[in-house]
Amino acid sequence: MDAEKVARAYSSPNWWYDLRGFLILHFSYRDGLIPLLNFFSRNGSARHLEIAVGSGSFLRLVLAMRKLKRQSPMQGAAIDYAPTMLSGALRRLTSERGWKVERADAAHLPFANESFETINCANSLHSIPDDRGAMAEAFRVLRPGGTFALNVVLTPRGGKISRWIADKIAEWGIRKGILTRTYAEKEIQALVASPGFEIIQARIRGNNYCLVARKPTAQR
Repeated sequence: MDAEKVARAYSSPNWWYDLRGFLILHFSYRDGLIPLLNFFSRNGSARHLEIAVGSGSFLRLVLAMRKLKRQSPMQGAAIDYAPTMLSGALRRLTSERGWKVERADAAHLPFANESFETINCANSLHSIPDDRGAMAEAFRVLRPGGTFALNVVLTPRGGKISRWIADKIAEWGIRKGILTRTYAEKEIQALVASPGFEIIQARIRGNNYCLVARKPTAQR
């Protein structure tokens, strides 16, 4: 699956994308919105990159969570490859100071080396065709010592019924083009480590694997 096919798959109206995402989170990821917001809101800075921002609704909630917790302002760049998603992100982020929204391929980022202090890729890596390229690009544009937070949907696990539901949703997502694959734990760990990241935090809830990786301050 190439990037253009994924862009076409994400051409749905923003309201349907948001509703669909909420249902997938609960029945495929088997995780909750608040825990996920807490996870991603902890990784932010004034030089932040949001990869595959989608409609912008999740990032808006992350920003609201940070304000609620009185954390430092989070500003930077948000990218997506699907024009329909970008139109929603532009609307949702227009009132947020210090944000630039642009179309870009996660595997070919238009930013200089070491441009960002933090990067998030929420609910998206498993939808990027060139996941290895995206990981290498995240490593390139992150400054040494910077952190990268991401999550992926694991190959369905758990009880027979919940696993069957998650399997069917994953099969539908792959047919639809909004999902390229699911991951095993060791696969995503190896992928994150491949450009040189060090995993410093990881947790699993249901089929949702959340990780925080750091770019080493000294190259080995």
